[in-house]
Amino acid sequence: MMLAHTPGRRQRGLGLIELMVALVISLFLLAGLFTLFYGMKRSYNDAQGLAGLQDNEVLAASVLANTLHVAGYFPYNTTYTSRSTAFPANTTWAAGQIITVGTGMQTLPSGNTTTFNTISLRLIPTADALDCLGNPGTGTAVETDVLSLINTSASPYSLACSADGAAAQAIVSPLGTTGFNPNGAGLANLQVLRVGVASSGGASVNEYFLPANMTTTTWPDARTLTVQLTFFNPLFDKAHTPNTQNTDNQGQPRYLSITRVISLENLAP
Repeated sequence: MMLAHTPGRRQRGLGLIELMVALVISLFLLAGLFTLFYGMKRSYNDAQGLAGLQDNEVLAASVLANTLHVAGYFPYNTTYTSRSTAFPANTTWAAGQIITVGTGMQTLPSGNTTTFNTISLRLIPTADALDCLGNPGTGTAVETDVLSLINTSASPYSLACSADGAAAQAIVSPLGTTGFNPNGAGLANLQVLRVGVASSGGASVNEYFLPANMTTTTWPDARTLTVQLTFFNPLFDKAHTPNTQNTDNQGQPRYLSITRVISLENLAP
């Protein structure tokens, strides 16, 4: 008996429809992976930017505090028996005056100019009392240090110090490319909000003055400075047009500020 021949099925490849469906599914998967990668990268950069900002905040506050703590320091001995003899009067300072506040100007990325404060102080640096750049003194000469802001191509928007009339050197500088804002964690402003004064000549503050209202008579009785540092926010995305509140479309402000009350330890009687 002869069996009837049954033709075998022909194998076919993927059709155009199947290929397009597979391609669309692959694109969805790639888009999901890209979104996940981008989100993780942005979160990492944000965390790095915030960590850098916190480091700069701590560093700037520490530099200010450590420098202001030694304002008026002198080696007490037979030559220097009082602050007035250690820091005599000249054309700029009254006898015994060892700190004052001035003003400066700088241009912000927006093109606007802003006024910041400079803090000038006198001390006799020794191995126990370093100047604002961390250098000890070897003699008995009075040194004048100036804390201010500088904005140059080498040191943009930096907290700086000029020790004894030398060129200002950056102490705290921006984070560079960390975060969206290239000036992130750089200094936009330095303001002395008020000065605490012990008008009775004691150690306890009982009055507060604006720096502009201080005189050579009241400066020797200063005991504290309230200082505000304003930083560029590293998470501020300048690619998105800020609104009238100076925030980007994600609600990130252009500037972030901290305020510290710093005691002038060597101004106590």
